[in-house]
Amino acid sequence: MFLDTPALQDLAPPAPDRGPDDRPRPSGLARLTAAATPVEVNSGETIYAQDQGAARFVYEVLQGMVRTARLTDEGRRVVHGFFAPGEVFGIAPNGANACSAEAVCDAVLARCERAHLESVALVDPVAARQVWTWVLLDGERSAARLSLLAYGSALQKVAHFLLEMAGRLGQQDRVQLPMSRYDIADYVGLSSETVSRTFTAMRERGLVATDGRSVVLLKPDVLRRIDAPN
Repeated sequence: MFLDTPALQDLAPPAPDRGPDDRPRPSGLARLTAAATPVEVNSGETIYAQDQGAARFVYEVLQGMVRTARLTDEGRRVVHGFFAPGEVFGIAPNGANACSAEAVCDAVLARCERAHLESVALVDPVAARQVWTWVLLDGERSAARLSLLAYGSALQKVAHFLLEMAGRLGQQDRVQLPMSRYDIADYVGLSSETVSRTFTAMRERGLVATDGRSVVLLKPDVLRRIDAPN
């Protein structure tokens, strides 16, 4: 059945395996359809623009990281999501991309025609279930983030972000963050200065250690309690 999906917390995709040439081997999207093609994008490159019309492609990240963002009417940027290896973006359930997508760093993507993926999902229950799983995962993350934006403190927001990235990147107690503090700030709804002050406070409390964009989670259990105090 199309809606018969496992618990969302069990659906985090694994990091992609690699071929003999050490390039990432396509996983979910490319294994659903042979029509997916590899695309290399440079750091900062726009993959698709905000409100550019009908969404033509769906993408899977094979290597690197992608962010989706939107400029508000006031000109303020809001980062809606980050996508790590094995994760899919651009599904656009309403048929149009409301956000732009840009490479956070040099990245390799698998790109598939949206129409072709839809046609595969119509006749293949496994493909349909996988597409629905991607939609559910994106919605679950968006709901958690919106709740955090509305009610979380700066410490809760940054703790949640670090735990989320550690889980999705499979990096346990050490997280290599490819995004900037400005990206993090626009994702958690804080100023970049507040993000920096929060990292300083975390270091002073012995919760994390930082070296550039590498963050060691010294007390992950404490961070989890901060993230979910109730």
